[in-house]
Amino acid sequence: MSKDALIRLADEVLTFIEQREAEQIAYGVYDLTLTGREVIDGYQPLDGSPFAGEDRTAQIGAALQYLADEVQIIRFDKTSDPADWVFRSRICEVVRLLTKLRQRIVRTDPEKASHRISKSKRLVEDVKFHVAARRVPRRDIPAHTCLKPLLDHNREESRRTAEILLEVIEGELPKLRLMSGFQRRALETILQAIEFEQPVVRASAAGQPHHPDQRQRYQAPAPASSQSSVSWQRVRHDLGRVAEGQGQRSRHAWSGGKKAHPCCALAGD
Repeated sequence: MSKDALIRLADEVLTFIEQREAEQIAYGVYDLTLTGREVIDGYQPLDGSPFAGEDRTAQIGAALQYLADEVQIIRFDKTSDPADWVFRSRICEVVRLLTKLRQRIVRTDPEKASHRISKSKRLVEDVKFHVAARRVPRRDIPAHTCLKPLLDHNREESRRTAEILLEVIEGELPKLRLMSGFQRRALETILQAIEFEQPVVRASAAGQPHHPDQRQRYQAPAPASSQSSVSWQRVRHDLGRVAEGQGQRSRHAWSGGKKAHPCCALAGD
């Protein structure tokens, strides 16, 4: 199994683990654990399709090992076989710790000796834990294909702009070498709307607020006939902002009316 396939499987396995934990947390069970065998036997792909791997135990075991190495799950044993592991997810541990928080109010020195944390009032009355599976569009359209209308344009300025964009993507922005369908359609709309005499490219990073007052706008000058080059730093900056905002799995914990956002997404997403 390739590294990319392992990361995708680990991401889905982690979501499966957290969804099982969320079911227990909904009933007020916070000190919970799972075993590797429960995950290996119970996991099913998020899209509902049958598990495609030939060796289910080995592949899901490798995903659990990856999650343990990345400290996405916390182990409570030292056995080598993932099927025998006992663990909980990192976000479940965060939720458990939130429920343990208590007030400590000691107004005078004599009270310190008799103070017991077990008798203090709880800081968190209730916790709601929500897990949403991470879904991201498939990236399988080469950037050259997306820029083909500009590359085939009858104006030299348009073709030069496309060539510069491709050079920047190839050298500086590997995430844009392959695009999704919605990115291709958005790019085509932007290119159709560009006025080369007064060029303005407006983009909003994915996942950012879309209220008109909150939307971030970026401008990138397109080359005119009198220009021999375009600022590479500026083009890279504008494309980079568009490339930012990758979707992340939603793992939120609410406590006492406040919403906590633990940083638990797999690195590199």
